[in-house]
Amino acid sequence: MKCQNCGYQVRDATLERCTRCGLRLHAAIAAPDLQRTVPLQMESSRPALPSSAAKTPASKAATSEPPVTKPPVAKPAVAKKRSKRVLWGLVALALIVAVLGTGSIFYANRGHGTPGGNANLVVDVPTATLLPTATATPKPTATSGPQVVTILDDALTASSHSSGWYTDSRNAFFTSDGYHIANGYISYAPIENQSNFNLAVQTRQVAGKANVSYFIQFDAVAKSTKKYEFGIDSLGKFYLSGPGYTIIPSTQIAAIHTGFGAVNTLGVSVTGSHIVLFINGIQVGNANDSGLASGLIGLGVEDRPGNGPMEVVFSNLKITKFV
Repeated sequence: MKCQNCGYQVRDATLERCTRCGLRLHAAIAAPDLQRTVPLQMESSRPALPSSAAKTPASKAATSEPPVTKPPVAKPAVAKKRSKRVLWGLVALALIVAVLGTGSIFYANRGHGTPGGNANLVVDVPTATLLPTATATPKPTATSGPQVVTILDDALTASSHSSGWYTDSRNAFFTSDGYHIANGYISYAPIENQSNFNLAVQTRQVAGKANVSYFIQFDAVAKSTKKYEFGIDSLGKFYLSGPGYTIIPSTQIAAIHTGFGAVNTLGVSVTGSHIVLFINGIQVGNANDSGLASGLIGLGVEDRPGNGPMEVVFSNLKITKFV
């Protein structure tokens, strides 16, 4: 009988096991596929028999080779199945790690991608330490002093003058060169009473005698002696008077442009009880008077009987004040 497992020719038909591989002869026949697979693995680990063994008679082989007890066929199969399970387990673990790694990369792409999709993938990014933001040092705010507000800015010409000025055809009228005031008239600016102000106006005598003065009135009450008056004449003199009294008497000064048609700019600055006088931008006098309060501002010319008609042109009047 030939062993289906190892191919050994067993001559004793009464034997249940192969004298060479030790497996049951009928089991090898019943499960040829299994016998073919498992014993081949076992035979590979078994040392090859000498060629003389194949020529030994069956009786000698039976007596010289003790029966070999081998584990059942099922045990090697189980071991092989366990090896396959371990292998599949490792493959599954590798797949899980790969999936988790892909998710981490996807998350990194979403969270740290640069514009255009070129992301620098970093698995372990240390927390960035924020540098202190430079704080701009605020510039010191300039101490706010008195603010200058324009009360009246009037060219005093026929085409550009404020409404409210007194006019008639002989004593107060507008022309292209300015506001003409004549014959001892005073015209008050169309604004409310003022105190603490600055005033400047251009003047030019066009008729009358050179010794007749023309002036600015301030802190005045219309048609009364309550007034302060700063005036000049075309001979080069100026004065400052209060309500019924003289503060600075008529004084000759070189700052005045003399003669008919000469233009002179008069200026007055009043702060509290302090008065400062200017002619053509030059300070010519100052005074303090506790009687200063608030009143009208006017422009006028002196009237002296027997001196003939007197006429002066006023222009470019500007009044500002501190608030």
